[in-house]
Amino acid sequence: MQDPETRAYMFGSESTMLDREIPDSARRAVGIFFAAIALIVVFAMFQNLLPTYTQVVAVNGVTGDFHGITPDQLAQMGIVREGLTQSVLRPLKMNIVIQVLMLVAAALMIVFCKASPKKAVAGTVWQSGMVAVVAIYGIAWMADTLFSNYMADIQQMLSAVVSDYPWAIAFVFFTVSILINSQGAVVVSMLPLAYSMGIPGEVLLGVFPSVYGYFFIPNYPSDIATVNFDRSGTTVIGKYLLNHSFMMPGLVSVGIATLVSMLLARLLC
Repeated sequence: MQDPETRAYMFGSESTMLDREIPDSARRAVGIFFAAIALIVVFAMFQNLLPTYTQVVAVNGVTGDFHGITPDQLAQMGIVREGLTQSVLRPLKMNIVIQVLMLVAAALMIVFCKASPKKAVAGTVWQSGMVAVVAIYGIAWMADTLFSNYMADIQQMLSAVVSDYPWAIAFVFFTVSILINSQGAVVVSMLPLAYSMGIPGEVLLGVFPSVYGYFFIPNYPSDIATVNFDRSGTTVIGKYLLNHSFMMPGLVSVGIATLVSMLLARLLC
């Protein structure tokens, strides 16, 4: 803020909404946005309301997803081949529902609220989001390639550490989270290993906050978008990659949360 150019950029505009009349089209756009958010919350709370699709399962484990098509229709289309033995009706996944609802909301804003697609793609939010999408796509592909092929070897290597020091599973969770960018994936992939090694439940409960480690390498979409959003230029990714603005807050918050959680688990379990 001591830089005059930065201060002028941050506070140079004296515009206010107090003397402006908000157009009806903007009000409608806000209404559409909040309606879409409300629908997402409803679908997340009541999973039975989600649309369903037909999944045909083969004997050899190969599956095919056919949205809204019955097994009889599949047979008529020649899609059902020898070996396909079972069709299962499954609910649509929430990530797909969110994408559909947001795209529909954007389309409604364009049609009924005079929103300009040209202005949308030229905005900071769009540009930052696209940079994040491209960045995370490569990282996710790399991480999935590594773990899909070497998960058994990784589990065997890490098991030698946690067998002697059960609390060290926190470092295992944290390390795996750095590589795969997902708390949920860490739990799914590593918790069965921890159970099989006989690590007590209170230890696993205590170290649970350590599954959040994907701030360590600044490749997550929100990290990249935040750097692009910051007008002051103080949210940065350093020259050496790991000296970034998220490192200290992340280490402090995860470290303290894990220590407090372990203490509570020891006292209460």
